[in-house]
Amino acid sequence: MGLVEMPSLNKSKRGISRAYSASEWKAYANLSWRSLWRRIYYAAPREALYYSKIKLLISRQEFFDWVFANRFKLETLSHPSIDRIDSAEHYSLSNIQIIEHSENTSKAAKAKYYKTERGISFCKRQQQWRACLILRIPNRYGCHIGYFATKEEALASFSKTYYEWYGTNPF
Repeated sequence: MGLVEMPSLNKSKRGISRAYSASEWKAYANLSWRSLWRRIYYAAPREALYYSKIKLLISRQEFFDWVFANRFKLETLSHPSIDRIDSAEHYSLSNIQIIEHSENTSKAAKAKYYKTERGISFCKRQQQWRACLILRIPNRYGCHIGYFATKEEALASFSKTYYEWYGTNPF
């Protein structure tokens, strides 16, 4: 995920939102581009494994034009951040978006937490897949759904139970 932040870029001295000047747009676009480029081609050792398969499929000028076209979205955010919509895909114009920095970091934390599919785990003792749902109701914390022979069965059962409780798709 792109983690480019410009603190207080669109704030005046009194904290009131204002329009970006041409030099500020150019500075934000340049900082964002350098960050994306560095992340792909000169990844730090802890990021190298994650970014080794990700490519930058847009040119610098295309990115600058995209930032300029989305300038109104940037003005509404206090800490704008460039994010890949699908973190498994490459950086392309159709796969990037501008979101709040805090939202971007929470997406990264969720992706790190759910290394396997959400709601399922492999039980070594039973040698089966276990589905479990964490409930958001008072005095009830977890709900064991069951053990399953395959990962797909456990995931399907978790998805069905989650939908029954919350009415939304868990993923």
